[in-house]
Amino acid sequence: MNTELDKKLSHRLNRIIGQIEALKKKIEAEENSGEEVFAAGDCMQTIYQIKAARNAMKKFAEAYIQTHLAKCFQDGLQRENVENGLKEAVTAAMDL
Repeated sequence: MNTELDKKLSHRLNRIIGQIEALKKKIEAEENSGEEVFAAGDCMQTIYQIKAARNAMKKFAEAYIQTHLAKCFQDGLQRENVENGLKEAVTAAMDL
């Protein structure tokens, strides 16, 4: 990864990984204690963290797809291959 866009995408992924790891630690803390370890406010905080991670992943996907499509056009791929790839990318993006 040597372009500025690649660095930005990598940075986005690192933030997402951090968010997911924080959620995982919360779940593991509860599992290891064998009892409920979160206060009522923690439930809402966890929901907000889940939403933030999901939104961050969606933004990453959008940025990645835009970057990838731009590279496809720059590389001069055959029109048919780009069109098929575009259809597949859009379908996959809509499933997020």
